[in-house]
Amino acid sequence: MSPGDAGPRAARAAARLFRRRRSVGRVLGAADAMLERKPGALRRLRGDLAALLRMLWSWLKGRYPNVPRRTLLSSLAALVYFVNPLDLVPDVLPLLGLADDAVVLSWVLAQVKRDLDAFKAWETDRGGAIEVSGEVVPPRSLPPD
Repeated sequence: MSPGDAGPRAARAAARLFRRRRSVGRVLGAADAMLERKPGALRRLRGDLAALLRMLWSWLKGRYPNVPRRTLLSSLAALVYFVNPLDLVPDVLPLLGLADDAVVLSWVLAQVKRDLDAFKAWETDRGGAIEVSGEVVPPRSLPPD
C-alpha cells in the first residue's frame, strides 16, 4: 500500500477499533503521549485536541455516552492517522511530518465542534474542568482506569 492510502486505511482502522474498546484505549494513550511529546508543533490545536481526547476517554469509560457514532469514527480515524508514523507525509520529516497530521486533525475538530462544545459544557458542569478566559482548562486528559 502506498502512503496515499493512509486516510482510507485510518478510516477502516477506526471502524475496526470502534468494535474493540481495548484497542481504542491504546490509540487514545498513544495520541495522548504524542500530544505531550510534540506540544509546540500542535500549539493551535492543543486545547481542542486535548478536549477531544478527554471526550473519547470519557466515552470509553462510560462516563459520557453522548458521543454520536459519526463523531467517534471520524475522531478515531484522525487519531489513528495522527499516531501512525507512516501516514501520507512520514513523521520522520521534521516539519512536514506533523503538518499533514495538523491538517487532518483541524478538519476533524471543525467537523465535531458542536459535539466537542457539548462535551466541554458537560465537563465544566461536572466540575471536572474550569473555564478561564473562555477556554476550558482540564485537570489533564483522563487516564485509563
